[in-house]
Amino acid sequence: MYIRHTKLIIIYTASTLTAYFLWVFFSYLIVPFDPPSYTIKINTWPQDGYFKILPGKYQNDKYNTFYSINSKGFRGPEYSVKGSKYRIIAIGESSTMGIESNDLETWPTKLQKYVTEDGHSVEVINCGIGSSTSDHHLKMIESEIIEYEPDIILYYAGVNDHSISASERYPGPGLWPKGRINYFKTWVIYKKAQMRFILLKWFAFDLEYIFPYPNNWKAKYTNNLKGMIAATKSSKCLFVIITQVMDCPLEVFEDLASNSENLNKILQMKNKQRVFFLRQNDLLRIQTRIAKENDIKVIDLYAAFFKAKKSGVKIFYDNIHLTPEGNKLIARRLAPYIEQELDKQYTKAIKE
Repeated sequence: MYIRHTKLIIIYTASTLTAYFLWVFFSYLIVPFDPPSYTIKINTWPQDGYFKILPGKYQNDKYNTFYSINSKGFRGPEYSVKGSKYRIIAIGESSTMGIESNDLETWPTKLQKYVTEDGHSVEVINCGIGSSTSDHHLKMIESEIIEYEPDIILYYAGVNDHSISASERYPGPGLWPKGRINYFKTWVIYKKAQMRFILLKWFAFDLEYIFPYPNNWKAKYTNNLKGMIAATKSSKCLFVIITQVMDCPLEVFEDLASNSENLNKILQMKNKQRVFFLRQNDLLRIQTRIAKENDIKVIDLYAAFFKAKKSGVKIFYDNIHLTPEGNKLIARRLAPYIEQELDKQYTKAIKE
């Protein structure tokens, strides 16, 4: 009798687990995700291995903001040969380009304003490009940015390297049957991300450490970041990593602000974006490790954003794009560091 009951329990348990995992793997094949909250078409300007934006004046209808693209394909006013001003170049994605804010409200523009108001002669060039990745940033630095002779590069990016697109969550009938290989390739990327979450939550086992495929973004991002640092070192330019912040519940902000290694709160989140927070945590670890290996400065923003969110300040429009207040927060956090570097240069010049 005991043996019979044991066999039944094993069979029922195995059947339940099998049914659950089949549901996990196949449910999203028939249930599409919601479309993005908004999309904006930008007029891209193809380059050799990357792209910029076609020069002109544009409007973001959703936020009723206006943005200017200069003749070099970057946001903001024109710039030319470097003069006596300390030149800062901001490199990043849409959260640096900042088309949710007007020209004078992006964090690079605000940074220039704050440092200039304190009596320093600086110019901050916004080279953020929406939808760009580290492949794009590396090629852009090697091909173009170094030629502008920056004194310092501020790097605020990474989420586009690990983000999971809507097509990966739900490849859709457009790829089937002719594109069935790409269909399964994109679908498997998201299924892998789901399985990672399930295994972490249930068994505290991280699948990513032993099986990073498909979409092994971490290896590519690591190599690209190392390449950027090498390129800037050869030009005697400072390269500074700014931790890219995603909006998340207050308790997760608190963990990140205290440099906690505990992922438990992220795993318990009900927010659908939790998979992205896991990957963003991977990104932060990569940046920290590479910065330490190369003696690179990392400026952490999580403590400042935690304090602002706790006080009720609206700093994000969605999980990554900044409000004008969010842009101010970054600029105010960076300004003291820039001024410190300027003071070092001034002291060095006096001694020489």
